[in-house]
Amino acid sequence: MDYADLYNKWQNEKYFVIDGDRLKEKRYVFSSFPTSNLYGFQNGKIRGAVIGDVLARYHRLQNRNVLFPIGFNTLSQSAFIESRKSSNALNDDIPKLFYNQLLRLGVGIDSNKVIDLRKNGYISNLQLNFINLYEKGYIKYHNAIVMQDEKTNKIYDSNITGSLAKKSMRVFELDVKDILDNIISDIKDLDIDNEIKNELVDYFKPHDVLKIELSCSNGNVLHIDMDSPEYLGGVAYIFLNPEHMKIEDYVSVDEYDSIMDYVKNPKTLFMYSGITAFNPLTGDNIPVFISNLYSADIYLGIPSVSDEDMTLAETEGFEYRDILDDNILMNSDFLDGMDINSAHNAIFEAFTNAEIAKCGKAYLHTSILIHQLDKFGALFPFLEYKNNISSLEDYLPFNFSSQFRPILSADVKIPGNAIDGTMASNISTGLAPLISITYDEIGFVEALTSRGNYFELANFLPIDTLIVDKDNIINELLMPLVIFNFIKKDFPDLERLANRILIVDKTLDIKLNDIKRSNNNLIDFDNILDKHNPDAVRLFSLASPISEKLIFNEYIIDDYDLFLKKIKNRIIKCDYSMDNDIKFNIFAEDAKDLLDKCKLNEYISLVVSFTESNIFNADFSKHDILIYLKVVHPIFPFLSEELYEELFNGRFSIVNEGYPL
Repeated sequence: MDYADLYNKWQNEKYFVIDGDRLKEKRYVFSSFPTSNLYGFQNGKIRGAVIGDVLARYHRLQNRNVLFPIGFNTLSQSAFIESRKSSNALNDDIPKLFYNQLLRLGVGIDSNKVIDLRKNGYISNLQLNFINLYEKGYIKYHNAIVMQDEKTNKIYDSNITGSLAKKSMRVFELDVKDILDNIISDIKDLDIDNEIKNELVDYFKPHDVLKIELSCSNGNVLHIDMDSPEYLGGVAYIFLNPEHMKIEDYVSVDEYDSIMDYVKNPKTLFMYSGITAFNPLTGDNIPVFISNLYSADIYLGIPSVSDEDMTLAETEGFEYRDILDDNILMNSDFLDGMDINSAHNAIFEAFTNAEIAKCGKAYLHTSILIHQLDKFGALFPFLEYKNNISSLEDYLPFNFSSQFRPILSADVKIPGNAIDGTMASNISTGLAPLISITYDEIGFVEALTSRGNYFELANFLPIDTLIVDKDNIINELLMPLVIFNFIKKDFPDLERLANRILIVDKTLDIKLNDIKRSNNNLIDFDNILDKHNPDAVRLFSLASPISEKLIFNEYIIDDYDLFLKKIKNRIIKCDYSMDNDIKFNIFAEDAKDLLDKCKLNEYISLVVSFTESNIFNADFSKHDILIYLKVVHPIFPFLSEELYEELFNGRFSIVNEGYPL
């Protein structure tokens, strides 16, 4: 069988194209885009694409309008560096490899609507939405503490566990503080294993806090979450960051004008607000300062437990209490004489019982780093100077220099130097399922929080099935949830991101090793497809539970080759009975129920067991075979089309027959 001819037939019939019928029932299936490399699916991670294709084909058999975008994640990869040696990473060979392997595997691709995250169409959307998030204040450009790998010159989020050196640097961060409760709620509502939910929630580093209200000298109240309230007696000063909170209520009338001037043009590290806050443990009045020195909205300076705070207090002449003597508390009222653990429990209990404070949950990680020090990508180097032009939207997309740095067009004059860097892959990956709706499938560039984009999102969201790799759960599941919650701030009537999440575990070799170059076990996937029936590879990829690791064993694919040959020979050479067997109708109903619930492994098991019992070892009518071919089409597209054409003289694809009723 010439698989290429069959695929050309599907393309000519526009089998994978959204037909524009807005009255049709819609389904959106999204499978994470494969990450760039020079050899296609050399790590064997094909399950996500096959799952998406199986579901998309099933929904098309149901005469639904199916959005199933195919894309290639060639953006924000370390291969994009300022080196002619690596410049081949910028040509079209990489996506072409993936593209051809997906075609040969039978994955439905609209050849006119392929998303390459490196191409200008996608970059325009990415850049526009970066600007949109930045101008709405969701993306911050400020000083933050990051971890830096001196050898590779890359930076990482300091809130993520690591042993790299920390340093302060101006970076872009996605500020999720205001939407974090909604994100956590969405995570808890996901229909996935609690282990995965906990992993997503733990990313933000939840911890118990004492929610304290400090009365200020001007009559207002500071709301503070203290994760270490046992140190409350040692608070010497409070910094409020104007980049992270509204400070107007915490500034005295006398200092207001000078503070507002300071916020616009900070010439010193901090400035006194003119007010103090009352410490309910010691009765002290704590001076409140305005400063962007720390990335937290409210920073409590405690010299006794922080060398940095001690240096600042001594340098600036702040008064402070010594509250620790060999880890025993002192000068802390009723906590005196207690060790740290005892004091922690005691102050939680005493303050909550006295209704001075409440116990709650808070998160240490409330911003996500989206800027790295790679030399290529969709970073916007001039945003720091955006006040000098009306809008950056007029200059989309940004061009790239000969050194692959993002730059504005030559006729755009903006002061300042470009910042080396790229958008981290977490945001480009996280935006992919949302941008895909309007990127090329629909046909326009629109900000995610625009009214025009809202109608398209409302038309296709929620995603019916979101397919995610377990080893990339943060980028592929958490980040889309984060971006979606920013959109919901503008359009709260959008229901949810996805109805169903499928988590796909990794693929290993037969020695249970990760498949990667350093293990010298990469897969020649073109060779696999040369040797085997693509339907056999598809069957193999979904025969074991997706929640378990897939052991890539070519001998099993050999067995499935024989299985498919046996099906074909049996059906072609069969003497058909005249009577329809009710078992085929029941088979169709059972398969439909499993596919509706996305129980892919059970669907595969049903197909295999039914085939062995009722195709290999029973009589059937020609009508029975038509039912059978429709039911197995999602997993065996090539076999079902070949037999449909041969037995029923099918002029068009079997999808036009619809799913058996």
